[in-house]
Amino acid sequence: MFIRSPRTNHYQWRASRTRIITNITCQTNHDKLLEGAGAAANLVLDVLDRQQTNQPGLALCVSCVGRKGVMAEQVVDEVKLVQQILGSQTYIAGFYSHGKIATRPHTSDSVLHNQTMTIGYLSETV
Repeated sequence: MFIRSPRTNHYQWRASRTRIITNITCQTNHDKLLEGAGAAANLVLDVLDRQQTNQPGLALCVSCVGRKGVMAEQVVDEVKLVQQILGSQTYIAGFYSHGKIATRPHTSDSVLHNQTMTIGYLSETV
């Protein structure tokens, strides 16, 4: 169950009676979302460069449905940007999710991440 705190503008997910997972509401726009998708693709590219692989691969893009709400008809822009960064040797597939529950950097607290793009990349090395 999600509960919004009017005092802090946080959403809270009641996972149990004693543990509350919080997430700060994102205020974003088209350009910031594109920047985030590009940053995710560049992280994948950095790993590929370190592995010195040029093999074809599959990028599985999981995008929050909240991003689609902000980007509307321009949602294809983030897919095009990911394709441009990862190159023509990368096949792209994906779907929308309703957020991801994961830890925050440098903590063990689980929180709901909203308006994110996660890219999983599959390829073979020879």
